[in-house]
Amino acid sequence: MHRTELLKLFIQDRREHLKSLENFEGIVISDRHKHSTFAYQQAQGVKFNQIFRVHQKFRLPDITIILDLPVKIACQRIETKKQLEVFDRHKSFLDIVRKNYLVLPSQLPKEKIYLINGSASREQVSRQIWKKVKNLVK
Repeated sequence: MHRTELLKLFIQDRREHLKSLENFEGIVISDRHKHSTFAYQQAQGVKFNQIFRVHQKFRLPDITIILDLPVKIACQRIETKKQLEVFDRHKSFLDIVRKNYLVLPSQLPKEKIYLINGSASREQVSRQIWKKVKNLVK
């Protein structure tokens, strides 16, 4: 699929998803938001500014946590899936995606984006996440 068309589909899906949450007053935890679009679509050759522009009308997340994991370890974990996604099959592509995630805090300086070592133990990862989100929970 053409990368620009794919970007449009992701934006349309995100718009519908966020619209369904407009009147929700609780905490929303999402495993993918615009940040995955930045990481993956840039890896496919879409320019940062194009992706940034189409996200201007969306509400910013209160906080974003990115679990960083070396691609080799991620691939080992992905192998346990019954069906791999198209992007999960190419290590070189995933290396680019990871680099794109790692630069997001500097590309989006107005957002609270935190990188956490996903190679750590579950307990360590949980503690690091809690340190970042505990102030949101009142």
